[in-house]
Amino acid sequence: MDMLKFFMIIRKLKDEKRRGWVLRGIETPESVADHSYMTAVMCMLLADDRVDRDKVIKMALAHDMGESIIGDLTPDDIGRESKHVKEKNAMIEITSLLPDAQRKEIMNLWTAYNEGKTNEAIFVKDIDLLELAMQVLEYEKSNSKKYDIIEKVGDRITTKALRLLFNEIKGMRK
Repeated sequence: MDMLKFFMIIRKLKDEKRRGWVLRGIETPESVADHSYMTAVMCMLLADDRVDRDKVIKMALAHDMGESIIGDLTPDDIGRESKHVKEKNAMIEITSLLPDAQRKEIMNLWTAYNEGKTNEAIFVKDIDLLELAMQVLEYEKSNSKKYDIIEKVGDRITTKALRLLFNEIKGMRK
């Protein structure tokens, strides 16, 4: 176990630019850490009694940890299944540096998120999409350009309250 090595690997998320924005030509795109932090804050403040608040915050922080090793790959880069396998292997590698209880907790959170079956996983996935929609709005305002990704995002948000927030964001577009 090597906690410091774990931190040194995870901190790479601060420098890992979100690939989707790079591909769309954003000059200074957000990092994966920027995205994960905002997702966790949104989980903290928007969680209601249908989900375990602590669990969704931890899940939001864990959901992109594997990208500290493999980078922010998109399914278009290598395919959805291959991306999942690479992320899982990266998660196994980095969590092996942690004490057993923490390794198990993070892997369980990551697995639950990817399976998307629990209330918490569904909520975090919806928050992840809502955060993306907010980022679209920010880039559209700063670049005076429209990004079609927002249409695809809205169709995937299933939590009613988060869908309402998405509609507010969508209504703020010019």
